[in-house]
Amino acid sequence: MKIRVRKQLVGVTLFTLTAIGQWACLSQKNNATAMRRSEYTQQQIIDRAAPLASVISGNSDPLILSASPLVVIEKTGTKKRVWTTDAVNRADAEQVHMTWDATNGDLLCVSRSVPDPLSSKPSRLTYRDAVRITGSWLATLGVSRTDSGWSPTGALEHNNGLWRIQWVASRKRMDVSIDAHSGELITATSFKNQHSQERSHTSTM
Repeated sequence: MKIRVRKQLVGVTLFTLTAIGQWACLSQKNNATAMRRSEYTQQQIIDRAAPLASVISGNSDPLILSASPLVVIEKTGTKKRVWTTDAVNRADAEQVHMTWDATNGDLLCVSRSVPDPLSSKPSRLTYRDAVRITGSWLATLGVSRTDSGWSPTGALEHNNGLWRIQWVASRKRMDVSIDAHSGELITATSFKNQHSQERSHTSTM
């Protein structure tokens, strides 16, 4: 699949991350200045996003990638620099949206455009299938390389044509949703492991 890079626009659209419960609000002011201090450049993030966009979209048509810098404010009040990437097809229809940590290059969130309703077909995936497939998606997204000891928690949901499986490791939690019929990735969101944070807080007291 061919990947073309769409020229960065100065005015970027704010992507509301409060929906995933990770950040309280966003700031667009002086983004360009802030991102110059980031360890990861726009091109480095696009290089990371391009192969994933191809796999996740499952579309053989050429994709056009763009990356936009954002400064988000976490619920703790800490500022965090992120990149958001959008992969669109030639009709300018969004296929895959991703959010990346600008400091370490970690993938924070990914979502794929899907039809509404998602699927009229009955689910053919069992719980075991869902665990196996979401685990495979973790590896594809590169998450399993950044942390170890991933395991499903058993906090599962199966509704609206989706399987949602929670995976936890020592420092992170990933919520992974797949199509209950095809196993295609729909969303994946990374969270800090609350228990890890509590232990870290206790150790500093």
